[in-house]
Amino acid sequence: MTIVLTKPTIDVGIVTTDPGPMIEFYGELLGLPCLDDIAMPGFTIIRFEVGDVVLKVLEYDEKPTETAATGGIGAGTGIRYITVSVEKIADALAACRASATASVLEEPVEVRPGAWIAFGADPDGNVIEFVQRGGTL
Repeated sequence: MTIVLTKPTIDVGIVTTDPGPMIEFYGELLGLPCLDDIAMPGFTIIRFEVGDVVLKVLEYDEKPTETAATGGIGAGTGIRYITVSVEKIADALAACRASATASVLEEPVEVRPGAWIAFGADPDGNVIEFVQRGGTL
């Protein structure tokens, strides 16, 4: 049996206990378009458009008691990072630096001719791989 996709992408959900810095980082500093929030019984979904993907920041009425594993992408198993392809890595890293709570984890590295990657972390410590194909740093 195979599933039939009705959308050619997956969406990403991040649970937070402090949505303010997350909204500032994704909406204002990275400049991702904000979609309408969705209020559900027990939680609210704050949504951002990332190309064809929806990044969902969830805030539960009752705060979760457990937190995700910390550390870089090799520090644990499971979903450890998201990848966002950007025109200029420098702009993405500048957004990380402009935030009081986000950070740059790794500066740009050329992984093959004309392809660069760098890593940042959002205010909750979720790792974001920024990819730039072409252009100059």
